[in-house]
Amino acid sequence: MMYVENDDDIREFILDGITSERAASRAARAELEGMAIRMPAYRGWVDDRELADLVAAFRVLSGMSAPAPGTLEGEGHDRARRLECLACHGPGGSGGLPNPGSLTGFVPGWYGAEFEDLVRDRAEFDAWVREGSLPRLEEHPVASRFLARQRIRMPAYARLTDEDLDALWAYAAWLDRTSGGAATGAPSP
Repeated sequence: MMYVENDDDIREFILDGITSERAASRAARAELEGMAIRMPAYRGWVDDRELADLVAAFRVLSGMSAPAPGTLEGEGHDRARRLECLACHGPGGSGGLPNPGSLTGFVPGWYGAEFEDLVRDRAEFDAWVREGSLPRLEEHPVASRFLARQRIRMPAYARLTDEDLDALWAYAAWLDRTSGGAATGAPSP
């Protein structure tokens, strides 16, 4: 994080393992050569969508990007932290803990393709949070098998208010917008 100041720097760091500014510095190149562990370069390994997701995740995880305090999105972020959602769904809702037995092997984030597959609209989001699952998935022959065998299960938060859900949904929508709208079914508050 100390070497990046904006999205272009983050992209360069991911793709080349170093920013162009640092690469132009003789002292920085010498420092890099002396390091036992260096940032690998991922140019040619990640596509544009993956790069956009990585940049967005870095911004959220590093604290470079956060919802404005006093906004519905900011309240959603605060509620997600207070309810300890981020303990499983990862910092900033970016994706979380390994989840053996689940379809993907990890607890999904609150934006991107996995979120879109699990939560198709606001009604499903509310049901998922309040009930800890969805009838659509429980009744599906393949999905139900993965739901049954996953080690970490979504708890039911039946006592959350509509205001809580509004704020959490707004935060999920903010994450999707911040990620560049990577999910095609972007949530809208």
